[in-house]
Amino acid sequence: NIEEDKFSGVNLDRCLRNKYEAVLKALSDATEVAELAI
Repeated sequence: NIEEDKFSGVNLDRCLRNKYEAVLKALSDATEVAELAI
């Protein structure tokens, strides 16, 4: 079903975006810690 595929694609995009934002936040936090350590 095309509608189901489209819907699952949206869910996948949202999941990937959440993971991507979590990684970016972790990187920015790590960068701040590194700058404090220097």
